[in-house]
Amino acid sequence: MEKGYHECPRCFSRDVYESQETSGAIAYTLNTPGPIDPTIINPIKNQIFMCRNCGEKANWFFNQEYIEEKRRRESKVIPFVTAPFAAVFLLLGIYVFNDPWLSTSGTGLIAGIGSLALAVIFGLVAAFSFRSKTRRS
Repeated sequence: MEKGYHECPRCFSRDVYESQETSGAIAYTLNTPGPIDPTIINPIKNQIFMCRNCGEKANWFFNQEYIEEKRRRESKVIPFVTAPFAAVFLLLGIYVFNDPWLSTSGTGLIAGIGSLALAVIFGLVAAFSFRSKTRRS
């Protein structure tokens, strides 16, 4: 599947050719004695695509199917990344609340509540990303 295409904004043709456009120049002046020209000019050229019909500079457009396929591929990764984090933080929160030494200190309670909150957040992210992935298919 192609990523996209070039299209002329004037005549909407996709018949384009590759060209170069000069967008500026960099000049160097050398300190050399003698009858030679001490200035060296290097033009800055960019690759562009021009319309064969009207000569207008063509614009690049992404293919809609390519964008949807890329989103589908990326959405498959989110549940598998966030779900293990949710499980780790949930186990950490359960351990902190069940440990008699940590559950009596204020820092232990804050750590337990924080890890359980993170477990809930990661679990919700995994659930909603899985839900949106199944809805699109």
